[in-house]
Amino acid sequence: MRILFVMPHVPSRERVRQREFMRHLAARGHELTLVALTRPGERLDALAEVARWCRDVTVVPVTRLAAARNCLLSLPGRAPLNVAFFASAEARRVLGRLNPSRFDLVHLDFLRSAQYAPLFDGLPRLYDANDCMTLLCSRARGQGRWRGRALAAWELWKTRRYEPWALSLMDGVVATSETDVAALRALAPRVPVRQVPNGVDADYFRPGPDLSDGRTLVFLGRMGYHANVASVLDFVGRVLPLLWERQPRTRLIIVGADPPPVVRRLANEPRIHVTGYVKDVRPYLARATIGVCPIVYGAGIQNKVLEFMAAGLPVVASPQACSGVKAEDGVHLLAADEPEEWAETLVGLLSSPARRRLLAAAGREYVVQRHSWEDATDLLEQAYEEIARPRVSLRKLALAA
Repeated sequence: MRILFVMPHVPSRERVRQREFMRHLAARGHELTLVALTRPGERLDALAEVARWCRDVTVVPVTRLAAARNCLLSLPGRAPLNVAFFASAEARRVLGRLNPSRFDLVHLDFLRSAQYAPLFDGLPRLYDANDCMTLLCSRARGQGRWRGRALAAWELWKTRRYEPWALSLMDGVVATSETDVAALRALAPRVPVRQVPNGVDADYFRPGPDLSDGRTLVFLGRMGYHANVASVLDFVGRVLPLLWERQPRTRLIIVGADPPPVVRRLANEPRIHVTGYVKDVRPYLARATIGVCPIVYGAGIQNKVLEFMAAGLPVVASPQACSGVKAEDGVHLLAADEPEEWAETLVGLLSSPARRRLLAAAGREYVVQRHSWEDATDLLEQAYEEIARPRVSLRKLALAA
């Protein structure tokens, strides 16, 4: 198939779902075209790799001034702020100049890209929601300080109205988890929604030499994402003090790009290390003893859980982080909720190398069996075929004539 991707970023190992789908689709012979909007300061080092998989790649930068203007103008309008941020007249010009007959379908990624769906009337439109944004906003509403809660409530109010409209424009929708699929179906009952879960590159993330000191925890995630920030701050503020009472030498490494000042300041504590952007996260995983995923709110499947497990790390995760996967608590990972439970679970695991080895082996086997990108791409191709088959058949008939 000839597929046009519209995304609010350049796919990379930080944007792994998009990267892996494009990589696998290109390997299967699909012809890919990418139009990517980029936020101010976004790293473009993955662009050369992505360009090898595509016939054409166009990057449309969103400047700080334009983003601020868009958000201000959106206040009385319909679009949530995270969507308005990526409203771009230049992107509309670029997309409008494309000849629709060049493509069999358009793949729109995230709600931020869905605003461009009306430009492709008549072309099959597949929307990868990743997560249900209404669900995510509802979970974020009660978190943080009053300003953050007020903003989350405002975004929820707008998203509840905007997301059903965006879904109504699509011929098909995919999302990562069963929970998100159900939430999207409730918003737009007439639109077909199917689950296409995240995978993990089990060859890239694989167990290596154990370089752990037996007392290091690692958190992995893009630190420009509000849910990751909230989770890290909650973990450091409520769990680590209890853990340090019993295991005072325990260290925490926070690995991820774009940490805001409030996260960088955590490194004032000598037992906490904040890396910022790193080109390769695997050396940090090799030196870690336990992967922690203390997500306090979120949606979809947490890639960090899959990557920890693939890398051979035992994982302790919050119920929110576990909800998108079918891993069994006590077999493939350990779940912990309240701070006291977190501290007790971590103390027990830090004290038992044998238990860590058992969890790590079971977790690795689980992701290899259940979360391959090959299987996920199969499901995505099925979604493509479902919406594009009539158009592709008509094109073949026209060529034959």
